[in-house]
Amino acid sequence: MTVFVRLILAVLLLAPFSACSAFGGDDAPEPADVVEPAVRPVEEIRGIEIGRTRDGIVVTAFGIAPTLGYADPRLEARRGGLIAEDGFLDFDFVATLPDPAAAVAGDPAARLLRADRLIAIEAARQARGLRIHGVSGGRAVVF
Repeated sequence: MTVFVRLILAVLLLAPFSACSAFGGDDAPEPADVVEPAVRPVEEIRGIEIGRTRDGIVVTAFGIAPTLGYADPRLEARRGGLIAEDGFLDFDFVATLPDPAAAVAGDPAARLLRADRLIAIEAARQARGLRIHGVSGGRAVVF
């Protein structure tokens, strides 16, 4: 049998398996199946630090999560990052909810989260200050 004939036979024999991966098929979720993890605001804002860079202002916020296990802390801008009528930029300090099995109370020091955000120099120049919100209120910094 020639090499060409062997190659044709191999392709014909393997063709039914070409849609499957070596591990039992393509299990990648469809785009509609991808679910964003749920987020929740932190319970309390403990502090805000401001730093200046050549690109703008770096805001660092510290907050207490409701339980242990929260992840991916971040500052999400309200109103799409637009300045409020009173001249302040507003942010919600949120984190991704933990697996329910990992959601134990824990000491507040163990639930401390940190989130950083860069505010562009143009936005910082136009704003009077910023506010960071949690469940039990928030804190403000005037520029």
